Amino acid sequence: MQAQLLVVGDDSLIELSRSTVADEEGFALLVAHSQADAREQLGQQHPAVILIAQMLPDGSGLAFLRTLQQERSPAVPLLVLDAPERDAFGLEALRTGAFAYLSRPINADLLHLMLVRANDYACLLQAERERERLRLQQEAMRASAHHISQHLTVIMGETQLLQEENLDLEVRAGLDRILRATEYAAHELGTLRASQHRIRQTDLSRA
Repeated sequence: MQAQLLVVGDDSLIELSRSTVADEEGFALLVAHSQADAREQLGQQHPAVILIAQMLPDGSGLAFLRTLQQERSPAVPLLVLDAPERDAFGLEALRTGAFAYLSRPINADLLHLMLVRANDYACLLQAERERERLRLQQEAMRASAHHISQHLTVIMGETQLLQEENLDLEVRAGLDRILRATEYAAHELGTLRASQHRIRQTDLSRA
């Protein structure tokens, strides 16, 4: 599956990016000429990397970068600076959260290298987010399994007490069926928890 690259800037940056990734099978190009255009794209697409020009018609690229960081956008940003702005904005861009910055005139080979590295970094971040999602999911399942196990224990205990107190054969037979079904459910729950534990140990050994 191709990673999406969103280029936010003027025609020259867009065309350079287009030619840079034309032979790169790993990228699909999205374009925007302003922050407003970029927001529209981000509302519909999920780019892995965003290449942002510092000079935009509706604000600065650095301000847009700050906004993306505040909104916790999962895309990895790169900032493109005009030569006179290099010292003023380069370090600030990195502090703000840019993966890297490039200054004009842009070397096409360097741009290609930065895009590939940014995409690799985006893949690592996505893998980390997926691991965290699975970890939280497993914790929730373990908590649910614990509560279910407690309830099953209570049901089995109460059912056994009712069996001991009730002499009606039909009632005792019904209670026995409930008890067997509860014991089976407890057994299956134990099997599931053991399976989850093995999966977790395997994940830890791979980390």
